[in-house]
Amino acid sequence: MSHKCNFHKREWDKILQMEDIGWNSVHVQSYFLRVLHNVADL
Repeated sequence: MSHKCNFHKREWDKILQMEDIGWNSVHVQSYFLRVLHNVADL
């Protein structure tokens, strides 16, 4: 359980770092959708 929490924290940290790049970029959007898909699979 804690492993999944750590995974989510790492993923969110990556997303927050990407905010500097800009949310409108296609790369950020596709990455965000992939993360949401991974969360749904859990």
